[in-house]
Amino acid sequence: MSRWHTFLDFEITCRDQRMTRVLSRVAWVTGLSSLFLASPLWAAAPGSGATFDEAAVNYDPGPPQRRGGFYMGFQQALGVGAYTGYPLEVAALNDPDQKQTTGPGLASQFSLWLGASVRDYFSFGLGASLLSANGEQIGGGLAILVRLEGYPLFYQGRFFQDLGVSFEGGLSMGAILDRQDGKPGDVVADGGAMSTLGAGVFWEPLRFWHFSAGPSVNYLYAFSQTMHMHQGTMGFRFVFYGTQPKKKRSTSGSARSTSGSSTDSAWLSLP
Repeated sequence: MSRWHTFLDFEITCRDQRMTRVLSRVAWVTGLSSLFLASPLWAAAPGSGATFDEAAVNYDPGPPQRRGGFYMGFQQALGVGAYTGYPLEVAALNDPDQKQTTGPGLASQFSLWLGASVRDYFSFGLGASLLSANGEQIGGGLAILVRLEGYPLFYQGRFFQDLGVSFEGGLSMGAILDRQDGKPGDVVADGGAMSTLGAGVFWEPLRFWHFSAGPSVNYLYAFSQTMHMHQGTMGFRFVFYGTQPKKKRSTSGSARSTSGSSTDSAWLSLP
């Protein structure tokens, strides 16, 4: 009987010790959380000597200097593309006898997108692209892409405010068709659902009302287990911005000299 009591006392002691450790950890975490949550109040408390930066909390970037608001654009480009793939069958995968290719050929890409320009130097949107390559055989595809555009050197002013980079990612469908008498024939390779990535560089110096336009260079790569698509193109883009301030025109040589050394805010006027 004494052994049984000793065992019970041991179990109770161990349980109490575990409970004590758990409660102490809970108290420590609660106290630390309270410290972090209360620190802003302490910082703003009267007589504490701390200051509250209202400007940082209520940050206002000001009106757009170059672009802003809703934006929509399209782009037509031509270049070189090559598609390689297999029929969408397990037995045909990686079978050299079943491999199909367009070879290097004339490629085209038409893109359409819409979204928002949240800052002068950053825009994002959703779009679609029609793809094609015309070589030994005929390749084609449709891509649905998320589009990001940035102007990393925007605050260098002038030329750099119109020089941007773009990144795209999403899904596409692609196929290779046999050429019959110079026209598309039967599907000989199918990519199924393909992962798609793209990147580009563009310049849009031409402005009219809410529109901007200029040249672009792009590369797109799509891939799946049964197909790979490479496409490099050069083209022209045309973009509508909900807000696009007009250029400030100088009226004299001295004004031109002043504007040449001024910041971007002096070069551009607000609407």
